[in-house]
Amino acid sequence: MAGYKIKSRISSVVLLMALVMIWGIILLFHDSEKLELSNSQVSSSHQKLLAKKMVNGIKLLSRLMVEDGIEISPYSDPNHTGFIGEELTSLTTTLGSLVSKRTSTNPAFAPLIYDLILKAGIKKGDMVAISASGSFPALIFASMLAVEAVGAKPFLISSIGSSTWGANRSQWSWLDMERVFYEHQLIKSRSRFISPGGPDDQGPNLFENSLDLVNQIAKRNGIPLLKSISLQEAIEIRMKLYLKEDPSLFINIGGSHVSLGGCAHGHQFPPGIIFQALSCNHTEKGLIIRFLELGTPVLNLLDIPAIALENGLPIDPVPLPVANDQI
Repeated sequence: MAGYKIKSRISSVVLLMALVMIWGIILLFHDSEKLELSNSQVSSSHQKLLAKKMVNGIKLLSRLMVEDGIEISPYSDPNHTGFIGEELTSLTTTLGSLVSKRTSTNPAFAPLIYDLILKAGIKKGDMVAISASGSFPALIFASMLAVEAVGAKPFLISSIGSSTWGANRSQWSWLDMERVFYEHQLIKSRSRFISPGGPDDQGPNLFENSLDLVNQIAKRNGIPLLKSISLQEAIEIRMKLYLKEDPSLFINIGGSHVSLGGCAHGHQFPPGIIFQALSCNHTEKGLIIRFLELGTPVLNLLDIPAIALENGLPIDPVPLPVANDQI
């Protein structure tokens, strides 16, 4: 009889412990759901704010351009963003895709880049190196917004030269747009350095006055101009500047020669986040290859339609898909 009572008490204790464990597991999952919901809400809040800032930048830029006497073409820039330049100017370096340029003006790119930066493991206080061609001013703006929203520090080196339909107006280069966004407190930082861009990073070579314009633009915006005598030197100068800051991520915007290097398949580097090293047997390895070799992840913002498709964004949308509360 005594043995029965002991066994009965043991069974009761075991049952009680089991109930406590089950209840603990239920609470754990319940708290996890709360935490997940909280993180989702924070992310959604950041996304809405970033998209709204992008919209505000578009409104500001297009208004100032019109006030400055710039005619925004209903053909090339039907959404009136101001980010779409002209086909051929003194700052034009190469041919570019108008569809890619217009796709990049979607305000949804700012929150998308924010998410990609987080997926790359970047956190508050990290340094992010950015090399940007003037070909995609909307993406430069979106990237600066996204990096700052994460709480990371952007180290931007941009180029004045641009492919067709980029920031190739002499009075409205990327640096001029950037200055306006900075002065109106849409972004907190500016380009640390500027380069001519174009083949070998030696500047646009379609018109005789191109290099004079590059110097004028750099001077009026107060940004130091990087000068080199070869592609290899241009790459080395940038790497030296970037590595002093110990970046945790490298963002490439556009198809600049310094980023792609001499690799024949440079334009075929995968768009989006790259963690694995890529092959390149050329002696002039560009910034993308160099950073991957160091183990630094790369966010490659090239082949914009592919990035849009992969992430559920429309290609060349007219009108821009902006929520009512963002207008």
